[in-house]
Amino acid sequence: IGNNTSYSKFIELSAYNNIWKNPKQIANQGISLFVITQDGELYASGYNKNGMLCLGHTNTINKLTKVTENVKDVAIRSNTNVVFLKESGDLYTNSGSGEIVKINGLEDSELQFLGGTAIISNNQYYQININTNSLDKAFASYEISNETINLTTMMGFISNNKIYLSGRPNITKPKAKSIYQLKKVFSGAQFVQSGGNNINIVDNDGNIYEGINNKNTDVSNIKQLVSSTNAQFALSNDGKLYAKNSAYMWGDETSKSKYTVVTKDGNEEFNNVEKIFAIKEGFGCIFITKDKEMYWAGTTAYVAMPGIKGAVATIGAGNRTAYPEKVENKVINSIVDKIKDIKFSFINEAGIAGKNSLILTNDGKLYTYSNNNNMTGVGATSDFTEIKFDGATVEQIETLDGLSLAVL
Repeated sequence: IGNNTSYSKFIELSAYNNIWKNPKQIANQGISLFVITQDGELYASGYNKNGMLCLGHTNTINKLTKVTENVKDVAIRSNTNVVFLKESGDLYTNSGSGEIVKINGLEDSELQFLGGTAIISNNQYYQININTNSLDKAFASYEISNETINLTTMMGFISNNKIYLSGRPNITKPKAKSIYQLKKVFSGAQFVQSGGNNINIVDNDGNIYEGINNKNTDVSNIKQLVSSTNAQFALSNDGKLYAKNSAYMWGDETSKSKYTVVTKDGNEEFNNVEKIFAIKEGFGCIFITKDKEMYWAGTTAYVAMPGIKGAVATIGAGNRTAYPEKVENKVINSIVDKIKDIKFSFINEAGIAGKNSLILTNDGKLYTYSNNNNMTGVGATSDFTEIKFDGATVEQIETLDGLSLAVL
């Protein structure tokens, strides 16, 4: 927006630039940004290595600047090249000094897919040769499917139940590197969940498979399974909670290698658990009982949440639970019967440290709390605070390192 300011709250971008009032398309990669307006004007800002912003220079800029007009589509390749399609059907990219350069070699002006280095036109798959600003045919013609795969170092597509992957995008003559036949590997799956270096499958009978063929015999009748780092937490249909590879459940700091029932104090089992949520970092979890009480198990080194303590001090890493502990928080108590999802964000690198907790309710309200004011989305808070989006409701939340995302 042009002022080099970092914001801890959501701000309305259209107040700073009319371009944001009704953008047609937004594309970004790393810290470079491209916006196409409704009338086809292309704007760019951000990191400008190799002149990828197409502004005639390589200087990084902090405000959207007009690049050209009559643009239909735009895609970014890493932090070095951009590709955009004009209404005329011509493709363009950037030179190393930031000049706009036309890409030659397209046989059909009607593109079926435009990606960072992948061009699909007239059922022909191409890759951009950035050394010659031309298109190289990667594969022979094929019956195109509706799905395209975009990988970090390879590009590919799905066609006729086969996955085609090319080599690295900067080679001169890309060739098919691998062809994988899609096939059925499991029947009767209720849901699939990744964790513990495995793809975990729960079948329609509630059995857990760690991988395709390895049936786990520790537990059965499972209706929910979540993973936290390498720990797994399973909820049975009769309300019992099981855990393995977590040292915060049984009072003795041991990590069980098999699914073991979780108890309140070493004796009484939890038999009325309704939902479980993973704390991705630190081998812990949150769960809610049918009595509308919230419990947590883990370490405060990875979780920011008013109302949690941790009974056992851990030197240099916060406090941890011996057994699951009840969360004592007025905000949580008022919404516990409506909680749809809980996500946690943790970061401690490059001089940035913080923990953030997000709670989403069934009626689309989002609550946040953090020990770092720049991570909350609402500024400094002393307890869970609702983030309001001008009356819009929240459908989904995700977190990754220090980033929190809300889908409205």
